Amino acid sequence: YMAPDSGLLGECRSQDYGTLKADILTQFACPEGWVYPDSSEVDSVCLYIYYRSYYGDGSAPMGLNAYWLDRERLSYDSTYESSVDVSRFTSLSRSVLNGTEVISPAHPTDSIYSSSLGQAMPFIRMRLNEQTAKQLFAIRDFSSQKKFNEQFPGLYITSTYGSSSALYIYSLCLTIHYHFTYESQGMTKTMQDSKVLYSNAEVKRVYHYDYADREQVLARLE
Repeated sequence: YMAPDSGLLGECRSQDYGTLKADILTQFACPEGWVYPDSSEVDSVCLYIYYRSYYGDGSAPMGLNAYWLDRERLSYDSTYESSVDVSRFTSLSRSVLNGTEVISPAHPTDSIYSSSLGQAMPFIRMRLNEQTAKQLFAIRDFSSQKKFNEQFPGLYITSTYGSSSALYIYSLCLTIHYHFTYESQGMTKTMQDSKVLYSNAEVKRVYHYDYADREQVLARLE
């Protein structure tokens, strides 16, 4: 898991400090040795974003989207500056969602109780589009993180509109929901199950910060 204050997601605009845009580029950990049961079929794939708190106006709407990393791959052994050029990694031509997800940080639609934190933690659940869900479910080589990254390089998660709030991200994961059938006592039964792909310390995650009017702000402070 990430530390509660380790990364931001969103956009905040201040007359005194200018505009901060915070995004995330991340890989997901390979479930090494994983094998889907025979006859498995995908139902859906959801991106879950857990946040502990937020900065700014919690009632203001925020639009979120996620994109496939379809250019240069993130390297686990490389160090990236927070101002790294996002266009190196994604063309922004392939959203993995059906459309922009609109949320209000102070009024989450979902939350889960965290025993480690001793509080309810809000989260955002974004359903991936059918094309991406099928592509992720079609991955069957879980022999190593390298092989997995070749099939699934990761995602770029960003806000698409709203300039009043930013989320303090706690954790990220992708959950693949699927079902399979099996025979028992002469009957065919269906079982629902899921597999979670985590964004954790085993993979590369980059918090990207863009200060669009940095020079103007610095000039005012001189």
